[in-house]
Amino acid sequence: MFIKKLSLLVLLISILCCNVALGATFIVTSNIDAGPGTLREALTNAAANGTATQDIIQFKLPGTLVSDRTIRLRSQLPAITSNVVIDGTSQAGIAFGVSDARVIIEPETTPVNFSGLFINGDPNSGGAVAKSIEIYGLYIRNFAKITNFSNPDFNQGSGIYILGDASNIIIGAPGKGNVICGNLNGIVNYSNYYNVNGLADASIQSNIIGLLDDGYTAASNFDGLNLFISKTVNIGGANANMGNIISANAVNIGIGNTSNFTVMPGTINIQNNKIGTDYTGKKDFKNIPIFQQNAFMKAYGISINATNTTANISANIISGQRFAGIAIEQATFNITGNKIGTDITGTADLGNGEGIRVGESLVGHHWRAECSK
Repeated sequence: MFIKKLSLLVLLISILCCNVALGATFIVTSNIDAGPGTLREALTNAAANGTATQDIIQFKLPGTLVSDRTIRLRSQLPAITSNVVIDGTSQAGIAFGVSDARVIIEPETTPVNFSGLFINGDPNSGGAVAKSIEIYGLYIRNFAKITNFSNPDFNQGSGIYILGDASNIIIGAPGKGNVICGNLNGIVNYSNYYNVNGLADASIQSNIIGLLDDGYTAASNFDGLNLFISKTVNIGGANANMGNIISANAVNIGIGNTSNFTVMPGTINIQNNKIGTDYTGKKDFKNIPIFQQNAFMKAYGISINATNTTANISANIISGQRFAGIAIEQATFNITGNKIGTDITGTADLGNGEGIRVGESLVGHHWRAECSK
């Protein structure tokens, strides 16, 4: 009797194990919008494989031309589900420009009302809390047509749209950065509901946001980063190669938090980025035509309005902003060791309308920086 029961138990465990999907690698071999071997199919298959183990999407697009490595979309791709890595650096061929990106994602026509990549972490909108998603080596462009900053069409698409709650999200890393330009938002996290926390435990590193892949030519998003955060979000990092280039956007980095009164205290670390300059840190964009259209518009390097949040801003270049390099409301902050209004050498004056602008209800520490107006 004991042996029979033991055998049944072993059989039951075996059946349960067989029902747990194993992590899989899906290869993108076609750059068309839909069908076998496409990115759309890979995302669909990853979602069908469940979220218990990590799935990886890699690229083996045939051909050597830029057009061979360009995926042109007609509609929104399926939402990226938890435990998925999308790795554009797996594509053969040289990276585009000074970036790490090797695969382009763009709409078939511009502008459109959908985004390049979509993460639905909002249960109120048919999603589930999104966790452990990594995005590398993609050039996501032209989901919007930004012709002016005064009155843009806010119904256009963003580069990466994160709806609701998302945690352990990695967008770019040293040697694996993305290029995100010509969209409404480069990366946006948002929800229409009060009971969500926003973006938590996320890392955004080594990307070019608001410029072409050459790191020199403006291709503006309206907002570079537009994030509602909880817990910890890192923009850049301790090493120089972790920093992003975020420039030529109306607001390069915008940070807020949701209306959820139970949200965890947030920490935003902004470190080693070039904000408002090109990849060399020597050229700014304050006089490009889209900024000159409205002399009174408020353009920011970093804009933070987030209660119960600590902002640590260090070792960045923050220059060439028509209104303010750094503007902070409703946050505790530490601003140390930045070059504000200068180039990378700390000697050339690139200017800001104001270097650091603070509002009421603030607690600030350590105002140490190399500054010029």
